[in-house]
Amino acid sequence: MKLGKNQKVFLSYAWTGEDQTTVQKRMESIVDILEAHEIPYYYNQLDSDTEKFTAPGQYVKHALEKLKDCGALMAVVSSERRSQGQLMEIGAALYAGLPVFVAMHQSATGTGYLEDQNLSDFSFTWSSEDDLLKGIEELL
Repeated sequence: MKLGKNQKVFLSYAWTGEDQTTVQKRMESIVDILEAHEIPYYYNQLDSDTEKFTAPGQYVKHALEKLKDCGALMAVVSSERRSQGQLMEIGAALYAGLPVFVAMHQSATGTGYLEDQNLSDFSFTWSSEDDLLKGIEELL
């Protein structure tokens, strides 16, 4: 399954416990690819509403509201650590019947349910930033 140009994509990623500079750079590269292919997306780092948030619950509730406006979810799983917010986003997308695309770092394989093919419409494993971006390009 591939992403369609009319399918707004919700970008799901771990933030807490990750190197924020690396995550930001990674997600900006993904945004650049989506924009080059004219794929609409929601990325909370570009959402000015989140600037005033101080508690994790505010981010999660807002994210789940934004997910309602999206036609698919792309989860970037970057380590074996589980992001509670990301798991909630994926669960909500599955419940809503949205296509779920999982890009899983090799260090996260074999550590949970997310690699189960029954939980995603498309998934791939990546070992470098270049692998990740190449895998996303193949989705488009």
